[in-house]
Amino acid sequence: MKLRLNILAIGLFWLSVNLLGQGNYDYEELDTYISNAVEDFDVPGFAVGIIKNGEVVFQKGYGVRNTETKEPVDTKTVFGIASCSKAFTAACMGVLV
Repeated sequence: MKLRLNILAIGLFWLSVNLLGQGNYDYEELDTYISNAVEDFDVPGFAVGIIKNGEVVFQKGYGVRNTETKEPVDTKTVFGIASCSKAFTAACMGVLV
């Protein structure tokens, strides 16, 4: 499960870096892509936030934060990512190099 989430997170990170750097972007297309990816990878919940020039341009929660209570993920949901932050740091370093 952790591996799937890491792959999904890194893929979405790279997608956002590549596509958002091109100028205006259709966030409906991104929303559809993320919705499909969350479903395909069988991830219970996921949240996305994109900040461009210090301004939040896209934010949305997908799925549920608790599989038992079925509470939906929103933009304020806090996730315990633990050691997954190492993969995010590596991806950020790759962008900088």
